[in-house]
Amino acid sequence: KIAKEKAEELRREELKVAEEQRREELKVAEERRREELKVLETTKEALRLDAEAHREAERALRLQLELEVNALREQRSAAEETEAPELPITSQDLQRRLDQQRQ
Repeated sequence: KIAKEKAEELRREELKVAEEQRREELKVAEERRREELKVLETTKEALRLDAEAHREAERALRLQLELEVNALREQRSAAEETEAPELPITSQDLQRRLDQQRQ
């Protein structure tokens, strides 16, 4: 009978230890999940800021290109007024200017 009680006590102790280990493993897994979530949130914010910076750069390039087109039109107008040869604005001119702005 004593051996049976000792065996039962030993089994309860093993179950208790196993449950404590499981709880510790769950805590570690939860902490790891929280850390991974922080990394994902930081990455998401970085990507959002990067996309915003790209939109701003694209907007700035478009405005610069618009200014260049307006300046070329004014030059052409001035040339027409003085009856100088025309300065046509070609898509190659615009592309070259856009490429220069990107550099």
